[in-house]
Amino acid sequence: MAQDLRNLFKETNKSEIPSLKQGHQLRFLEKLESEMPVQSKPTLRKLFWKVAAMITIVLGGGYLSYPLFVNSDSVVIESKEEKTTVKGNLTIGSLSPELNKVEKYYIANINLQLSTLKFNKDNKDLFEGYITRLDELDKAYANLNIELNEHGPTEETITALIDNLKLRLELLFKLKNKLKEIKLIQNGNNTNETI
Repeated sequence: MAQDLRNLFKETNKSEIPSLKQGHQLRFLEKLESEMPVQSKPTLRKLFWKVAAMITIVLGGGYLSYPLFVNSDSVVIESKEEKTTVKGNLTIGSLSPELNKVEKYYIANINLQLSTLKFNKDNKDLFEGYITRLDELDKAYANLNIELNEHGPTEETITALIDNLKLRLELLFKLKNKLKEIKLIQNGNNTNETI
């Protein structure tokens, strides 16, 4: 009963090679296309939002990277009352990479905290008091930068500049906490009145 497979294959007729039915490949391709998901054409609204997102990313990236690529001969320090121009561009960030990181960290956090503050008529007095103090610290920072450029970098000047940045950031955190407290008190009063 045992047969040698080699002999069996030799005996089979070479004309009996199996072939596909007529049109099999065409039917397979049609079935494949019907099973594949159909990609919808983008609508005008989707296209608009994609373009708007790309423009926002490009403008945001440009705005954030602009200070890295600008090399000017003078630094302009502005406050509400006066405008001071300092010859040369000596700042604590230009003294060393470590100080540059420290300065960028504090300035970025100060700007972030300023952008998250919510001003309304209920917290106007508190807000103005803190902003006045921040303006005073800005003027002191400008004066320290002038001193840095006139007398060169000293340990006292660099420490004072960093302490100024720290104080501004701490002041903004205090303002933010006070605004939260006021909001909680107002929300508490509103719930008591409605009960």
